[in-house]
Amino acid sequence: MFRSSPPTPAPREPLREITPKERARIARTVALLLLGFFAAVGVMVAYLSVQSRAARDYGDAVLQAARQNPSAVTGERQDCRTLRPGSFPGSVESCVIERTPGGLEVVVRLEGNRQYRAQAPAAAP
Repeated sequence: MFRSSPPTPAPREPLREITPKERARIARTVALLLLGFFAAVGVMVAYLSVQSRAARDYGDAVLQAARQNPSAVTGERQDCRTLRPGSFPGSVESCVIERTPGGLEVVVRLEGNRQYRAQAPAAAP
């Protein structure tokens, strides 16, 4: 009929106080983790920026070569290495010169599914 109440838990020991030395060590660890995280993000941004800069410079150089020698661009699509022999910069996967109604366009594809496009206006008739 009557239910008994659950047993009362045994009294716990009081919580231990964190000393100022331990508090300083915890704060230092958290600060170092945050600093490391932001440093890693900064390094990644700088790395991607340098890669993109090399690709832009390469695309601009190909476009400049195409402007100086327009007869070298034959057809609608052409590999950039026909104008600039040699290998691509480190992060560049492919480079194509396209003839568009608006002029020439260089499409540089980079690692990570990124691309850079540079256009040269069509020559006036």
